[in-house]
Amino acid sequence: MDSTTHENSLETLSRRYSRSLLPLSMAAREIGIKLRTAHNQISKGVFPLPTILRDRRRYVHVEDLAGYIDALRRTSMEHPR
Repeated sequence: MDSTTHENSLETLSRRYSRSLLPLSMAAREIGIKLRTAHNQISKGVFPLPTILRDRRRYVHVEDLAGYIDALRRTSMEHPR
């Protein structure tokens, strides 16, 4: 894992949202899917990030989101179109 890239993604997300937990709606927007799609993926057990259920709302850790974005970036670099 390229820690520099991860730190940059994490720093970017932390500056943008200034919190460690993001509502699922924000996390879905960051990875380019609709909230309904995220809920469907969670119910099917295929959502790519771990979520936390708190007060009947779903959240994602900013660190997990940054790691996932970095993984997507690495994959796109390894397999350019």
